[in-house]
Amino acid sequence: MALVTCGKCGREISDRAPHCIGCGAPVAATANITALPTAVRLQPNSTFIGTKALLVKLAAKAVLQIGWKLDSADEQAGMIGFSNGITWGSWSGISGTIYMEDLRLPAHRVRQAERAWWAAHRAQHRQ
Repeated sequence: MALVTCGKCGREISDRAPHCIGCGAPVAATANITALPTAVRLQPNSTFIGTKALLVKLAAKAVLQIGWKLDSADEQAGMIGFSNGITWGSWSGISGTIYMEDLRLPAHRVRQAERAWWAAHRAQHRQ
């Protein structure tokens, strides 16, 4: 089974499906076979080229590399949850979720809200 992109709506579907589950177009008539990337590449416009699974693995590695706790990782959904694992009195530390957003296959982007967290994290470590 190969994943193909519907030529009408752009949704990723099975090449064995009779029609697109998104728009109903016949698969054979509209599908363009898309070769899935084997590595993640960062584009100048802050877009990543890669699969959700590859991006989740990269994000999980980054979280662990800075010494934080990886709470969850879902390659299918393209999400990771993390926390710094520090508590101090009533302060429960920092936690967050990163969600990989589909653009056009095979490009993905980290949502803007999470970028704010990364900026705050970098500023905290510069002090």
